[in-house]
Amino acid sequence: MGPWLGYKEGSQEEENPTFLVEMNDTFKSLLSEVDILSLDILDTTLGRRCAQPEDAFILMEESLIRKHGPVVKGFANLRMSADPSARRLAWEQRQAEEVTLEDLYAVFSEDRRNWPVSTRELMDLELETEKRLLYPIVDAQLMIASARAQGKKVIFISDMYLPRPFCEERLRQNGFTDYDAIFLSSEVGVLKHTGNLFRNVLSTLQIDPSKILHVGDNPHGDGKQARRFGIRSHIVSRPIHRLDQFPNNPLRRIQQQEFRSGRESLLLGLSARGCAREPHHPDQLWYRIGYQIAGPLMYGYIRFLIERVRNRDIDHIYFLSRDGYILKQVYERLKERFTGCPGAGYLYASRRALNFASITQLDQATEDWLAQGIHLTVGDFLRRINLDPVVHKDDIVQEGFSGADQVVVEGDHYTRLRSLFRRILPDVLDAAQEERQIYLEYLRAQGVLDANPFVLVDVGWMTSIQHSFAKILHPVLPGLPIEGYYLGTYQQAIHRSDTLSSHIHYLMEYGQPPQALDTIRHCVCLLEFLFAAPEKTFLHMRRNASGELTPEMAPFHENEADLVPLEHIHKGVLEYVDEMLEACGPDPVEIYASEVLDLLHRFLAEPTEEEAHRFGEIHYADGYGSYFHHTQMAHPSGWKRLGLSKRNWKRDFKASHWPKGYYMRLNAAERLIFNLMHPSHTFRKPHR
Repeated sequence: MGPWLGYKEGSQEEENPTFLVEMNDTFKSLLSEVDILSLDILDTTLGRRCAQPEDAFILMEESLIRKHGPVVKGFANLRMSADPSARRLAWEQRQAEEVTLEDLYAVFSEDRRNWPVSTRELMDLELETEKRLLYPIVDAQLMIASARAQGKKVIFISDMYLPRPFCEERLRQNGFTDYDAIFLSSEVGVLKHTGNLFRNVLSTLQIDPSKILHVGDNPHGDGKQARRFGIRSHIVSRPIHRLDQFPNNPLRRIQQQEFRSGRESLLLGLSARGCAREPHHPDQLWYRIGYQIAGPLMYGYIRFLIERVRNRDIDHIYFLSRDGYILKQVYERLKERFTGCPGAGYLYASRRALNFASITQLDQATEDWLAQGIHLTVGDFLRRINLDPVVHKDDIVQEGFSGADQVVVEGDHYTRLRSLFRRILPDVLDAAQEERQIYLEYLRAQGVLDANPFVLVDVGWMTSIQHSFAKILHPVLPGLPIEGYYLGTYQQAIHRSDTLSSHIHYLMEYGQPPQALDTIRHCVCLLEFLFAAPEKTFLHMRRNASGELTPEMAPFHENEADLVPLEHIHKGVLEYVDEMLEACGPDPVEIYASEVLDLLHRFLAEPTEEEAHRFGEIHYADGYGSYFHHTQMAHPSGWKRLGLSKRNWKRDFKASHWPKGYYMRLNAAERLIFNLMHPSHTFRKPHR
């Protein structure tokens, strides 16, 4: 065999060795018959995080405008138009079929000597932009691993105008260190597209062409021209062509646009990146929803938050447990790219802890909250707020209950339960005051009492926790401003906003715009699940035997059965965030609320049958503290149980938390029956 042009540096590491997908049968058969595996580089071995290769110039132009102003507008089109002229000159001057980066910018700069940016700066910017856009394609990693396991050589053959040192560095940084040679058109001056680069390879290696298998994405250059020389060929799809791996992808509209911004190109390119990686994850569906939907949602929300808190005199912002668990991780990643970002704290907080600690009187709203719950005994209602049913056994009997073990199920039971709370009000207030004092100590230790303003981050809807914070904090700090950041709020929350307690919204402000409310109402419970945390719910702060403040957590996790899906979802979220930050470099782009709502509408209102079946099994825990009633998001009882009773069908449908998921889980016959039994149904739930 002839001389090899590259080097060998260690062994190729497989990205997910536990979950390797089997190679395509055609590829495996072809590989078994050759001695050398050859791969194209761009879109076969290394993908781009943008939609199309030329979109790199759009991103460059946007970066140049930020630095030099509007004088550099039009760069992207000018850079693309330099290509044919540079190729013509390269052929005329040295009979080269391929150009170099220097050739391109020599032509580009001829009529732009008055630009406030040098040719060297433009070339460096192009290399830096390409560097951050490139990522390893897992399929290529697996192909190389398979070839090496069979003792075969690995080479790269690519039409490439970028310099060899840059290409080799990108391969190394993306994990492709185990190869034997690299052939670039920019180095030898001939193209795969004409077939002459393949001729050069065969001449250099002095090998039977049938002993080479070349893999690439271009049917002409990688397919037809390789076969013309007797080289075996295997064509793979580019990542951008895999967008339908995410069914009914709302971002597909960007592909049909005549013009797209660099920001839009990244959104589409990253979606394609997720589609290409999806088959290599242990559970594709959970990862898909995490990467394609929850990822943009959380990235967009935190990017929105940062723009509103940075460069202000804010020392810390506080993410509330447990919805803030994953949000804080996203914030910590994003804030490294911005100046003036506050530190991030994580506060133990919950409806149970804050709402109870804030009680100073028994008004209607407090009674409603204390009596909230189903399938609980009288004793459960008392234990939930740290009152001992044994101490109040006489009060329980005097209110007409048989004892602390009686289950509260009827309207009259709830009336008597409210009366019981009024009867034992002094003990309720004492318990609330004790928790309030300890919680204030905790807030002081966390720096909240020194904050100005106190900024909290949560998911949202009714802002009840912020309202409870105000009730706890304002008696001791009357002038403390509280800012609450939320995905959205319902219209009813507007009365909780005042000059000292403001709400800032990403997706929806007090039920507006209507399309946001319409989307969220399809299943707010499922949306909230995306933010669930692996830690148990916080009950209250207590003082241990050493006098230290310690969080008292629930004895069990109310979503224990769903923690594995949640882990895969959050893995997808963080991978999306990391990919976006890598693609953007120093200037992370925004994701608009309207774009996130399109993705959420696709998931909540237009689920696939697989999504409906699997997410329909996710549990919703109704209640607070340690007392929950578990139901599933969407689990139809089936026609065998419901029969032809309109009442049964309507009741079963109403009990579902995700009406569209419920409907999608019905088979064709059941849908026909359902439409007859309940023709006036709607897929939007009334919000709580």
